[in-house]
Amino acid sequence: MKLNNFLREELTKLFISMGMTVLLLTVLAIWRNFETDTFIFLQIIACSMIILSALYLLRLSNSKFKIFNGNELLTISISFIVVTFLLLNIDRSRSFFLLKWVASSGSNGITVKEIQEQKGLSETDLAAVKQRIQEQDQSGFIIVKNEKIYISREGKILVFIFRNLASIENLKGYENA
Repeated sequence: MKLNNFLREELTKLFISMGMTVLLLTVLAIWRNFETDTFIFLQIIACSMIILSALYLLRLSNSKFKIFNGNELLTISISFIVVTFLLLNIDRSRSFFLLKWVASSGSNGITVKEIQEQKGLSETDLAAVKQRIQEQDQSGFIIVKNEKIYISREGKILVFIFRNLASIENLKGYENA
């Protein structure tokens, strides 16, 4: 019985954290709709602190509000980590950009040489992209056949998520990649 209670409490914390993650993404999207010049990491910190302060005020003003059971900081910390990891990678990661580029080539696929020419990559950049190709192939997000690179079904799902989050959160790095 103790294990069931423990698991229920931990799952509750996880679900509440995911709800706070959605709230954090929403607040951040609203801010970024009006202002994108501030470094996104600073915006994530500020939004996290605002939500945490609101949760503390809610707990102090209403003693019957016990959904967090004193786990406000834990909940916001998990949300902060998820949002930071997700958005900064979407906005700046060559691996994420690579998936976008391969997906844009459609069912015809694309070669490394074509990527280099289309994106104006230097030899140093090209070496980094080749490493990402190998990683994404091993992860199953792209498929390499006869020197052509194709997006896998799983890769298409990721690109769909990335594109939508980049659009909602106004991420210029991903949009311009």
